[in-house]
Amino acid sequence: PGFAEINARYLKIAEDEKFTYYLDIETARYINDPYRDEKLIDAWIKIVCGPDGAAAEMNNRYSKGLSTEGYERLFYSVRRYYFRLAERQTQLMISRDFAVDGTQLELRKYDYSAVRWDDLAPSTLGDYWYDKVRGYMEKRDAEKDRK
Repeated sequence: PGFAEINARYLKIAEDEKFTYYLDIETARYINDPYRDEKLIDAWIKIVCGPDGAAAEMNNRYSKGLSTEGYERLFYSVRRYYFRLAERQTQLMISRDFAVDGTQLELRKYDYSAVRWDDLAPSTLGDYWYDKVRGYMEKRDAEKDRK
């Protein structure tokens, strides 16, 4: 896809010295929680490496005892999260890491669980994402209601 299509699809939600974080607005949607009578936001976050991003991720993986093979070529990751509306919680569902040439470095999938929710600590990146993703969805809903 061209640059305009990429810009139209992804909303920049955060940036730090190592990564830029985007919400995929084309796939963001509401789903029903299978265990509770509540809606969740199902959203993909794209994480693009800055100049020091690959090295930072290699150090992170090394510190956790995970393989670092190929991660010197890390370009971006996509992660699928569920966001609870009733609580400030998220649940990671899928994580995929890609090299500069598009080769998938790793795929991790997690089963949904009613008890595997992560409470968001104030002033963390996850807390910031939560506000941005929820704010985008509320704004999108309001615009649909006006039509």
